[in-house]
Amino acid sequence: MRLIRECKTCEFNFDGVCAGEGNAYEYGARIIDDTKECDGWEAGFEYYSLITEEAPWYIKEKYKNYKIQYDEFIKEIEDDHNGLPIEVNLYDAIEKIYDLTLVELAEVLNVSLGVINYAKSHGTIPRRTAEFSTRLCMPTKFFNNFSSLDFNELKKCKEEFYSVGNPKDERNKNAQWKEESLIPKVACCLGSVDDIAQKFYTITHVEWKKGNSLDSYNELEKEFIDFIIFTQKRRNYKLTHFEYLIDGIGYPKLYLKYWKVGKK
Repeated sequence: MRLIRECKTCEFNFDGVCAGEGNAYEYGARIIDDTKECDGWEAGFEYYSLITEEAPWYIKEKYKNYKIQYDEFIKEIEDDHNGLPIEVNLYDAIEKIYDLTLVELAEVLNVSLGVINYAKSHGTIPRRTAEFSTRLCMPTKFFNNFSSLDFNELKKCKEEFYSVGNPKDERNKNAQWKEESLIPKVACCLGSVDDIAQKFYTITHVEWKKGNSLDSYNELEKEFIDFIIFTQKRRNYKLTHFEYLIDGIGYPKLYLKYWKVGKK
């Protein structure tokens, strides 16, 4: 993604008058050419909304989750456009490229979700590196350092990983941690029976807002969204926004925003 550092996207462009300080126009000057680049540029509101939605996922998600500041966000977009490496959490990359949620990954590796969450937050401990590397068909170097320049190699690792069959069909579905811990917690969080929780327990994060397109969600996530909307509608509440996630210690959480339908 290329940043457009021009007057037309600048926050200091007030109806065609420059209200900033830069090398394109003096303060108070009429902007004749809004395609000029300026060293005093800052993103205007509309352009800020655009870049925070369209930035590469491995930059956007870091910013959204408060892992980088705005200045770092802008710098990483520019560095990425210029072909420089951007640090990426390996487990985020596995989720995206291997198409495995962290719960599914835990099952594939036959470890608890807590082990995966710890590895994602603090790094993979040495005694697990070789085991994970072999199972995921990827070099051990990725567990020490992974960047956006490694995506193509990771995609080849994914092809090898899936060449022996779909691990989603072969993962350890009888994992004790899942039966004794995660599924009951999901059921409690959703206010549902275990059968419903069994269906949705692999989902680790879904955020939905009223009016959003469903094109970016997979089929299971779409079913989950329909389920949440339906359960809230039964309670006579109209849902406008929800976020569901499994936190770093393995607890499901559901945040709801809605207005009540009924008496005014």
